[in-house]
Amino acid sequence: MKYLLSIVPVIIWLSVPAQTKKQVKSNGIRITTEYMVSTENGKDVTWKESTTSFDKSGNVIEEVQYNRDGSVKKKRTAKFDGSGNMTEEYEYIPEKKIDRKVTWKYNSGGEKTEEVEYDGKGAVLKKIVFTYNSRGEKTAENHYDGAGKLQKKHVFTYDKNGLRVERKTYNADNVLESVKKYIYGK
Repeated sequence: MKYLLSIVPVIIWLSVPAQTKKQVKSNGIRITTEYMVSTENGKDVTWKESTTSFDKSGNVIEEVQYNRDGSVKKKRTAKFDGSGNMTEEYEYIPEKKIDRKVTWKYNSGGEKTEEVEYDGKGAVLKKIVFTYNSRGEKTAENHYDGAGKLQKKHVFTYDKNGLRVERKTYNADNVLESVKKYIYGK
């Protein structure tokens, strides 16, 4: 058993714990880098594991994960509107091609009204449309496939205090599949 343990690499995180958006903004942090140290055959091996870049508001605008050899494993970039809402997110494969894209739209109250996911060639994979009542409570969430055909929908109801009390899920044929109830206690 003693020999088996000496073969298993020991991994130590050198980076500080992830910071909150507020801490990133107040400290003026623009980039963080995480390194990994692994003890292998009695020697420390160090490599850059990831970098994260932030805008002035503390939003993550780029994340890059690296392989041990330093090549890019995965990259994600994001764009935000003036209200701090994420409007676009891209995931890249190592060949620097877009592997996945997601876009969001918001109403004047800041509620998300649409989410669309695309493949690397720009074809729509799925779309979700959100609707709200006059109090800003999400009342429906409709999920569509890439061809625009409804796949399922969630319908939400609220009590007089604005607490969600129920979510009904319907399938593509508008047949009720499930009901989720929310109970609150003090």
